[in-house]
Amino acid sequence: MKVPEGAKILGVTVPRAGTNEDDELLAQRRRGLEAIGAPPEHLGDDDREVWIELRQLVAELPFIKPHHRPLFEAWVGQVAIMRQARAELNAEGLTKPGTRGGTVKHPAANTLEAAARTARAYARDLGLTPSIEADIMRKAVLEPLDPYAGDDDDDDDTPEWAKEYTRPRRR
Repeated sequence: MKVPEGAKILGVTVPRAGTNEDDELLAQRRRGLEAIGAPPEHLGDDDREVWIELRQLVAELPFIKPHHRPLFEAWVGQVAIMRQARAELNAEGLTKPGTRGGTVKHPAANTLEAAARTARAYARDLGLTPSIEADIMRKAVLEPLDPYAGDDDDDDDTPEWAKEYTRPRRR
């Protein structure tokens, strides 16, 4: 059976080796997908759907490892709660009739706010906010593992994946 070009793997179009996309990026995407893995069996359908969607976002990050899985699961749970609260607010509105007359803030609004705060904290811990991601990439480039390792050539040793996160070096 012939596999068509640009076959879909887990909802992401992955070009075949030897095409325009860098093979290193393709390998990193596969490592990221393997590190996070499939959704755990105990998750509900909504959480499993969010897991699969968010896993695609983190698959290309070079620092996602299998030990991030519990934190990733917590983040997925908060995002799913946010979405459920948002759906409830969309259906019922931001206010509800109060028990003593008048209107009160819908309880789902508080749930949405709390889940959003917690989800942002988990995303920050995973290195997924723009500022933290830039900090991680900058540190990876500016603080090599062996700061005493000399490099006497004048070429740029910055990894390709990190170049978009760094400023040009001054000479």
